[in-house]
Amino acid sequence: MNEREFNQLLKSVSRSFYLTLKFLPQVFKQPTSIAYLLARASDTIADYRLAPPQSRIEWLEGFLHAINSENSSLPASPKWLDQLEHQGEKKLLTRLNSVMAVTRELPESILMDIKEVLNTIIRGQIADIEYFEVNSSEAIRSFNTDSQLDDYTYSVAGCVGVFWTQVGLKTQANYSRLSSDKLMELGAAYGKGLQLVNILRDVQSDELIGRCYIPCSDLETESNEASLLESRAEMIKLAKEHLNAGLEYSTSLVDWRTRFATILPAKLAFKTLDKIEKASSLDWKKPVKISRFEVYKTLLNSLI
Repeated sequence: MNEREFNQLLKSVSRSFYLTLKFLPQVFKQPTSIAYLLARASDTIADYRLAPPQSRIEWLEGFLHAINSENSSLPASPKWLDQLEHQGEKKLLTRLNSVMAVTRELPESILMDIKEVLNTIIRGQIADIEYFEVNSSEAIRSFNTDSQLDDYTYSVAGCVGVFWTQVGLKTQANYSRLSSDKLMELGAAYGKGLQLVNILRDVQSDELIGRCYIPCSDLETESNEASLLESRAEMIKLAKEHLNAGLEYSTSLVDWRTRFATILPAKLAFKTLDKIEKASSLDWKKPVKISRFEVYKTLLNSLI
């Protein structure tokens, strides 16, 4: 796969994140782009609800084995691959062997970081399927505790902040004005904050597939609507704290391109969070989305 094909594939499965990656120095861009494509492939499989949960788990386990073993081949493409509506995702899964080949050309230390973050993400995706689908007979199931939510947000996003830091420290001699330990802490919080915004944005669509990531002990009673709203308010507060950690992380970076690429997701997340917070108590589950115009406006303002 040449660079042009790789970039086209990347663009086809991402929106704002593609804009972020474009600004990174090449030595930083390549490993983060590869990790993104691999994670996006596993996410596509994990989220494809028309396929049986056990079938998705088996494919994810096979994918994980291929990532961890140098000579292992990828699992065969699922029979239901042709049913995917998103053409970018379908193309990604058909070109996954090519992405894996590029991955194995990376320096060993970077390759180990990619394996680490993919192991965390995919094990989190498998646990997600098992909790909400395999081990549940309820129409809608929720997390019961804040620690479940924290574990989940780390496994699918917080670990990405750690990975981003590892790559930055290895590819840039003067990466940040902060210590590596502080960066790891802030990076993990940043990733969790971005995922909290995704959860708050997607409450309605998650409920339609039987999931509620807002901790609640009982979803069946009407009185728990008030409890959900209270928990939502706490999640908004926590998301802001985590995103502020992301701003602290970003502004500490020395290279302006890396600083810009790192701060942009936080800026976009704050805009989404503002819309979520302003939603009335009557339609708070309605999904919100910032427009492409707002994305580009935020990009320009951040660049300035």
